[in-house]
Amino acid sequence: MAQAKIANAPEGAHVWARQGVMRRVDAEYHALDRAVRALSRRGLDRPVPGFGKGARGSREHWTYKDALAHILFWKQWQMETIAGRPHEVRPTGRTVHQENRWIYEQWHKRPARDVLAWHRRLHREVMGTLRAVGPQVFATKHRDQWPHDLVRHSEAHRQRQLEAR
Repeated sequence: MAQAKIANAPEGAHVWARQGVMRRVDAEYHALDRAVRALSRRGLDRPVPGFGKGARGSREHWTYKDALAHILFWKQWQMETIAGRPHEVRPTGRTVHQENRWIYEQWHKRPARDVLAWHRRLHREVMGTLRAVGPQVFATKHRDQWPHDLVRHSEAHRQRQLEAR
């Protein structure tokens, strides 16, 4: 992957080029989109064994749609962080399980078509954000797993939940 020197970066610092980050984000989006399409809208309403077990009630069954909404929420959070924008209002001072529970409560009763529309709209917004932010955003990101929620977190849930059906 091409690396570039950024002005005002510490001596010897190299960063993952914007284009490399955008390629990884775009590749993960397309892999996630293929997994979602393979499920179909009806399949999105089926329960995912074990998903959300730390946050869900004992009689609840979180669905593939819930898994997708979880991925998307954290992608949006990452995008807003990169852009330096305020995050969607959510409870603060909570555990990860409590935050994931909050995401579930926001999206569980919404129809699959709303989550699918969010999936596609969010990708356009993410790519626009990555194109628009200044090079300083990339200056301190030396790891190939950055940006985590746009690539690695999505990939992990896609492989463990959406593709492992």
